[in-house]
Amino acid sequence: MMVRSQPGQFDYKYIVTSGSTAHTAFRTKRGYKHFLNQTGIREGKVGWLGQINLVGSYREISLGNKQRDLDRYAKRRGWIPTKVLQNGDYIRGYISRTKKGSNIYSLNPNYKPRKLKYYYP
Repeated sequence: MMVRSQPGQFDYKYIVTSGSTAHTAFRTKRGYKHFLNQTGIREGKVGWLGQINLVGSYREISLGNKQRDLDRYAKRRGWIPTKVLQNGDYIRGYISRTKKGSNIYSLNPNYKPRKLKYYYP
């Protein structure tokens, strides 16, 4: 992962990428540093054209559960509360740290429970 600066593109100054895929972006240095602090990722060497290599990893996990259940479970586990952008809205999410990196949990706003019907010939 690395972070690069692209002034003028959607007003984001810090874009976290892996390869050519953008993962998340921040308008301010304060927001970017807050993200690094919460996930346990640290800055590495400065590369070509001012890109900063990041050391660490995280993954996003989208759940289709009820918010109150997630809140209760996260509190028992001691997860760090945060805000996550989903479908253009900021919603409550949680961060857990593991030996392999951090997990960012949030609810999928498009999730709809469905009844399964089994059809037998």
